Amino acid sequence: MRAATSDLDARLLLARPDAGAREYLSYAAAMWGWLSPLEPQLWCATWPSELDPAARDGKRRWLEADLAVLGYDGKPPVDPTGLDLSSQAARFGVAYVVEGSQLGGQVLLRRLGPALAPHVPRYLAGYGASTGAR
Repeated sequence: MRAATSDLDARLLLARPDAGAREYLSYAAAMWGWLSPLEPQLWCATWPSELDPAARDGKRRWLEADLAVLGYDGKPPVDPTGLDLSSQAARFGVAYVVEGSQLGGQVLLRRLGPALAPHVPRYLAGYGASTGAR
C-alpha cells in the first residue's frame, strides 16, 4: 500500500515541489466534483451522534470557497463514484477515507501555503487544530 501511495504522490501535480495555485485549482475542482454528489449521500445517513455528521458535511463548500477565491467559475466536473453507501459498514469506510484525507490536507497546506498566500485554502485547513482528533 505504501508503494502504491508513493507512486500516486509522484504523479500528483499537487505533490510536486513547485506546485502552486494552478495545481491547487485543478486539484480542488476535481475534489469538488467528487465530493459534490458523494457528501450529501454520505452524511444524510444515520450516524452515531458523537460523530457529529452535520459538522462533517461541508467539505464541498470549503472547496467551493477555495475555487471562488482562485477565480474558478465553472461547474463541478461531477464524478459520480457509484459507491454503494447503503450499508453502515460501507459508509464508515468512505467516511474514514474522506475524513482521513484531512490529515493529508494539513501536510499539503504546509507545503503549498507560501505559494497560495495570502489565501489559506479552506479545504486543506480542514478542521484546523481539531483535525487530528477528528
